[in-house]
Amino acid sequence: MAATSHGEEPAANKCASCPGNSVDGNSLTLRVVPPLRIAAILLVKSPTFLRYRSDWSMPLDIETRFLGLADFEPAAREVLPHAVYEFIAGGAGDEITKRDNEAAFDRIKLRQRLLRDVTRLDTAITLFGQRLPHPIILAPIAYRRLAHPEGEVAAARGAGVAGAVFIVGTTATAAIEDCLAESQSPVWFLLYWQSDRSFNGELVSRMAALGAKAISVTVDLPTPGDRRRQIPGRLQNAR
Repeated sequence: MAATSHGEEPAANKCASCPGNSVDGNSLTLRVVPPLRIAAILLVKSPTFLRYRSDWSMPLDIETRFLGLADFEPAAREVLPHAVYEFIAGGAGDEITKRDNEAAFDRIKLRQRLLRDVTRLDTAITLFGQRLPHPIILAPIAYRRLAHPEGEVAAARGAGVAGAVFIVGTTATAAIEDCLAESQSPVWFLLYWQSDRSFNGELVSRMAALGAKAISVTVDLPTPGDRRRQIPGRLQNAR
């Protein structure tokens, strides 16, 4: 079991793999904290978003345009509905922690080793008893279908091609079974800890039975963050 911390929002105790939730081409129904539920329904029901979904296609210049991580954010701003972009890009409060996190990642350096034999390179690691080709894991993001018609399924497929672990979140918009069917690599499940311990146990047991190779747990979010970019009034007035 691993602890994780990132920007996905918690569900009240529902996920796409749980009874009572539904996801189809035009709507998303989830029991989540009220501001996010309003935002999700507003976005997926809007004509702009539905048109964006139907017109979505991979840019032809992807191999020449995206040379580094910094190239993706301006491209996302161009193609995503404004409210969807704000949901993904925004942090909590004054976003001080968000900026600190970005600075912390910038400080990470590769350790240089000189005069080593590089004729055979092996990036493989063993993690939780699983042999992985490299230490790359795709963290969960809430409501991926806001950004792509296939949501988590497409992300799991891409992770599998790259040999990366994919983590399905509690607020996923696709069932873990569908992600497992598409991924050639291990799929993990992220649990947002709920006050109902029996629900937690049932959900973890179900995910393990369906094929999740590990369970990660978010432990640093006892209450939803102050996501000011997601205030419903701002979303309704978004371009």
